[in-house]
Amino acid sequence: MFDKCSFINSVGEYAYDCDNRYDMLLRDDTCANAIEINTQYGKIIVSGDTLVATGRGLWKRAGELYIGDSLKHYTMGKAVITGITSITDIIHMFRLVDCTAGYLLIEGFYISAD
Repeated sequence: MFDKCSFINSVGEYAYDCDNRYDMLLRDDTCANAIEINTQYGKIIVSGDTLVATGRGLWKRAGELYIGDSLKHYTMGKAVITGITSITDIIHMFRLVDCTAGYLLIEGFYISAD
Protein backbone atom coordinates (compact mmCIF):
# COMPACT_ATOMS: atom_id res chain seq x y z
CA MET A 1 0.00 0.00 0.00
CA PHE A 2 1.13 3.54 -0.61
CA ASP A 3 0.01 7.02 0.42
CA LYS A 4 -2.88 8.51 -1.56
CA CYS A 5 -0.96 11.77 -2.06
CA SER A 6 1.90 10.01 -3.88
CA PHE A 7 2.76 10.66 -7.52
CA ILE A 8 2.03 7.53 -9.57
CA ASN A 9 4.14 6.88 -12.63
CA SER A 10 3.22 3.52 -14.17
CA VAL A 11 6.47 1.86 -15.29
CA GLY A 12 7.78 4.94 -17.04
CA GLU A 13 4.45 5.89 -18.59
CA TYR A 14 1.52 7.84 -17.23
CA ALA A 15 -0.85 5.87 -15.02
CA TYR A 16 -4.34 5.52 -16.42
CA ASP A 17 -7.63 5.58 -14.60
CA CYS A 18 -8.82 2.08 -13.70
CA ASP A 19 -12.34 2.89 -14.89
CA ASN A 20 -11.12 3.84 -18.35
CA ARG A 21 -8.10 1.66 -19.01
CA TYR A 22 -7.93 -1.34 -16.64
CA ASP A 23 -4.13 -1.69 -16.83
CA MET A 24 -3.91 -1.22 -13.08
CA LEU A 25 -6.30 -1.70 -10.20
CA LEU A 26 -6.11 0.36 -7.00
CA ARG A 27 -8.31 -0.08 -3.92
CA ASP A 28 -8.92 2.32 -1.04
CA ASP A 29 -7.60 0.96 2.25
CA THR A 30 -6.40 2.07 5.66
CA CYS A 31 -3.09 1.31 7.31
CA ALA A 32 -2.02 1.26 10.96
CA ASN A 33 1.64 0.34 10.30
CA ALA A 34 2.71 2.96 7.74
CA ILE A 35 6.36 3.87 7.29
CA GLU A 36 7.86 7.03 5.82
CA ILE A 37 11.11 6.26 4.04
CA ASN A 38 13.38 9.23 3.31
CA THR A 39 16.20 9.16 0.76
CA GLN A 40 18.43 11.82 -0.79
CA TYR A 41 16.04 11.81 -3.79
CA GLY A 42 12.72 12.09 -1.99
CA LYS A 43 10.45 10.19 0.32
CA ILE A 44 7.70 7.61 0.10
CA ILE A 45 5.03 6.47 2.54
CA VAL A 46 4.13 2.79 2.37
CA SER A 47 2.81 0.08 4.67
CA GLY A 48 5.32 -2.10 6.46
CA ASP A 49 4.21 -5.11 4.40
CA THR A 50 4.65 -3.44 1.02
CA LEU A 51 7.37 -4.90 -1.20
CA VAL A 52 9.82 -2.32 -2.54
CA ALA A 53 12.74 -2.90 -4.90
CA THR A 54 16.16 -2.56 -3.30
CA GLY A 55 19.18 -1.05 -5.03
CA ARG A 56 20.22 -4.59 -6.00
CA GLY A 57 16.87 -5.16 -7.74
CA LEU A 58 15.50 -7.55 -5.10
CA TRP A 59 12.06 -7.18 -3.50
CA LYS A 60 12.04 -6.55 0.25
CA ARG A 61 9.31 -5.70 2.77
CA ALA A 62 9.43 -2.02 3.73
CA GLY A 63 9.34 -2.96 7.42
CA GLU A 64 12.65 -4.83 7.02
CA LEU A 65 14.59 -1.86 5.60
CA TYR A 66 17.27 0.02 7.55
CA ILE A 67 18.99 3.37 7.26
CA GLY A 68 21.88 2.94 4.82
CA ASP A 69 20.03 0.40 2.63
CA SER A 70 19.32 1.52 -0.92
CA LEU A 71 16.15 1.52 -3.00
CA LYS A 72 15.91 1.22 -6.75
CA HIS A 73 15.10 4.65 -8.17
CA TYR A 74 13.72 5.23 -11.66
CA THR A 75 15.74 8.35 -12.48
CA MET A 76 18.86 8.07 -10.33
CA GLY A 77 19.38 4.29 -10.28
CA LYS A 78 19.79 3.95 -6.51
CA ALA A 79 18.64 6.04 -3.57
CA VAL A 80 20.19 5.54 -0.12
CA ILE A 81 17.78 5.53 2.81
CA THR A 82 18.58 8.43 5.13
CA GLY A 83 15.66 8.08 7.53
CA ILE A 84 12.78 5.79 8.46
CA THR A 85 9.82 6.99 10.53
CA SER A 86 6.94 4.85 11.80
CA ILE A 87 3.53 6.51 11.49
CA THR A 88 1.30 5.52 14.39
CA ASP A 89 -1.90 7.14 13.12
CA ILE A 90 -4.26 5.25 10.84
CA ILE A 91 -3.92 6.75 7.37
CA HIS A 92 -5.80 6.23 4.12
CA MET A 93 -3.78 4.53 1.41
CA PHE A 94 -4.12 2.82 -1.95
CA ARG A 95 -3.58 -0.93 -2.27
CA LEU A 96 -2.09 -1.93 -5.62
CA VAL A 97 -4.18 -5.00 -6.45
CA ASP A 98 -3.10 -5.64 -10.02
CA CYS A 99 -1.21 -4.00 -12.85
CA THR A 100 0.22 -5.03 -16.19
CA ALA A 101 3.89 -5.19 -15.16
CA GLY A 102 3.32 -6.38 -11.55
CA TYR A 103 4.73 -3.17 -10.10
CA LEU A 104 4.31 0.61 -10.26
CA LEU A 105 6.64 3.54 -9.90
CA ILE A 106 5.53 5.61 -6.92
CA GLU A 107 7.51 8.83 -6.39
CA GLY A 108 10.22 7.23 -8.56
CA PHE A 109 10.49 4.08 -6.40
CA TYR A 110 9.45 0.58 -7.48
CA ILE A 111 6.46 -0.82 -5.54
CA SER A 112 5.17 -4.37 -6.07
CA ALA A 113 1.50 -5.29 -6.37
CA ASP A 114 0.01 -6.54 -3.09
